[in-house]
Amino acid sequence: MSESDIPDRESGKVGIIGGSGVQLEGQQPWLEETPFGPCLLSFLDANKQVVFASRHNCTKVDRETRKATYAPPHEVNFQALVWALVVKAGCTRGLVALGSTGTLHPETIPVGSVVMPDDYYMVHPEPVTFWGHKGAGAFAVPEGGSARVHYTPADPCNEGW
Repeated sequence: MSESDIPDRESGKVGIIGGSGVQLEGQQPWLEETPFGPCLLSFLDANKQVVFASRHNCTKVDRETRKATYAPPHEVNFQALVWALVVKAGCTRGLVALGSTGTLHPETIPVGSVVMPDDYYMVHPEPVTFWGHKGAGAFAVPEGGSARVHYTPADPCNEGW
């Protein structure tokens, strides 16, 4: 796949990653195989332009039944999830991830408040990156590859930014 084979941002689909609090059922679910494992996706609209993945119910999949079971946060295969949405399903217009947290301090932050985190901490023993994968280049799609890691405003290939 060459740089010209990647759909541009205007013609691509939009991907939505829903957390456990997002109760949506998509239409026509299908299983995408990725270099990192399977991922269950579905469409949210009749025009097939909005692709949905339930974060905790999309990557822990029984390949025979094509059914997903709940994966706690430390078992979600984020690499398979992102690869399935962007590379396989063509969600090049953007990804939106919806999530929530299980505990806050209700005495200082009332339930129903909207907060903006200013720090992020995650203990994850495995790498959550596409660096080093033969199909993903740094700033350009490698020969025979299908993705690149960086999409920067200064990149002349990304004039839509």
